[in-house]
Amino acid sequence: MNRLILLFGLGIILLLVSIFSTLYEGSEIIIYTDEWAYSTPFTHLFKGEVIFPEDILHLDYLVFAAKFKPFFPILALISIVYLLTLIGYVIFKHNCKWFNYFLFFIGSMLFVFSLLLSNSVTIGGITFFKTSLSMSILYITIALILWLIKKKNVTKKDAGTKLQ
Repeated sequence: MNRLILLFGLGIILLLVSIFSTLYEGSEIIIYTDEWAYSTPFTHLFKGEVIFPEDILHLDYLVFAAKFKPFFPILALISIVYLLTLIGYVIFKHNCKWFNYFLFFIGSMLFVFSLLLSNSVTIGGITFFKTSLSMSILYITIALILWLIKKKNVTKKDAGTKLQ
């Protein structure tokens, strides 16, 4: 139990540090007025056109940082996936089958996310594509390996009971 609390604490600290660092780096969008039309989707959605720097929503800082300074946004993505995995582990600790489904679902969502970013031309978009694709392959592979191990153990148990 203490180990899980420590792991959750470390994941949350990493997430908070990466989000605050992303917001700090993304605040540079205020300087780059030519990027306002391309990197402020949330402001355009909720407020309309960006005229003054004060109009830009803080969520657009995350978008700008993800496009041009991807280190901390990727660290935030990794920590979110890590925390989701821990939550899934706690929920499905006693049901390996459902935990495998959960891992496969996370891997599938990461794969869809990578497909959405596959045509990106910015350094951040390309890096996010590669990172999310790699993580999706890792999660789907782990889910399949755990499924095969479980299936092999069940088959051995069935074979053992048939011999008796």
